[in-house]
Amino acid sequence: MSRQQLILALLLFVLHALLFFLLPLFQPIDLKDHLLNIQQFIAKAEFPFHFLYYFSVALLAGFSQNFTTLQIAAAFLLTVLVLAKWYISIWIAQKEIGKQNHLLFFTGLLFAFSFPVAYNHWYLGQFPPNLWHNSTTIALMPFAILLFYLSFQYLNHSEKSNRNLFTILSLIVLHIFIKPNFLLPFVGAFAAELVLYQRNRLFQWRSLIILIFSTLAICTAYFFIVETEQTAVSLAPFQTWAYYSNNFIISLLASFAFPLLFFVVFQVRIFSSPLLRYAMFTLTLSFLPFIIFHEGHGNLAWQIYVANYILYLCCGIEYLKRLRTIGIPNLPFGISVSTFKAHLKFALPFLILLLQEITGVLYLVRMFLRSAFE
Repeated sequence: MSRQQLILALLLFVLHALLFFLLPLFQPIDLKDHLLNIQQFIAKAEFPFHFLYYFSVALLAGFSQNFTTLQIAAAFLLTVLVLAKWYISIWIAQKEIGKQNHLLFFTGLLFAFSFPVAYNHWYLGQFPPNLWHNSTTIALMPFAILLFYLSFQYLNHSEKSNRNLFTILSLIVLHIFIKPNFLLPFVGAFAAELVLYQRNRLFQWRSLIILIFSTLAICTAYFFIVETEQTAVSLAPFQTWAYYSNNFIISLLASFAFPLLFFVVFQVRIFSSPLLRYAMFTLTLSFLPFIIFHEGHGNLAWQIYVANYILYLCCGIEYLKRLRTIGIPNLPFGISVSTFKAHLKFALPFLILLLQEITGVLYLVRMFLRSAFE
């Protein structure tokens, strides 16, 4: 790790540790609820099927039921997981672009958020690429990004070793026990890529193992979470989304501003880029459970936020690749502001992304000032 990375990592650690310690004091939803749930799990000596985040916090807290002790343990764990997400994102970028100094660009990506659609309507109904109020989604994120990219490497590169297969299967197991939402779009996107673009690998034994194992994992998670815990899921297309959003198109534009503008400005042929294609398969399929079924607590949407961060990451990588071809060097945020005078339209996606990152910071401030996350 370079000196610049180390300094940024320390700053991010302090910032997120304070953030995740203080948010439960201001936010009644999810972060605090999960801590109260952990207290109950410890008292009963019984954890739910998707136990891994809750058990890890309890273990770090020495199985204490003291709320502050659990709060400190959760803040530490969530901070480490956000840093893992950051480090994995940079690692993927280096794999795809090369070891160039785009560190600040991908650091800023940690704060990207959807644009508000109204004064009191920032989050619900939109699909921001980052969340700070739901601990299990934060916990899942680094493992989902890694699963996405390692499976992409398997499909498109030479990473077909038994170690690579074992890592993918291990990540699938982690998904089951943290939050299994992302497995459905993953297996769908993996199968779509195999059938449409990688048919020669469709019946290779490693491909079949990944498909079969993922399907069994989804069925297992469904049985234990939906059936055993008696979660009510019904067929009701668009009902959940309509409850939170008055206009689907505006919600989509607010959520996907940077990728959409990047596609338009650079006239991107999405399906000619394996990375973007796989990210778009993943995002599209992540919407299906949310728009087809209704679940009273909106728990069928979490995979969309994960898939959207992956899309932002992949678009950021492809954006920087294209900037390099027009001679824009690596300066702060990986962008030369002065060079934009000659290529003004190519600056627009970056400026929109920067506004989304500022929106994310304002959203965090708003969460503290208003004790609201809507």
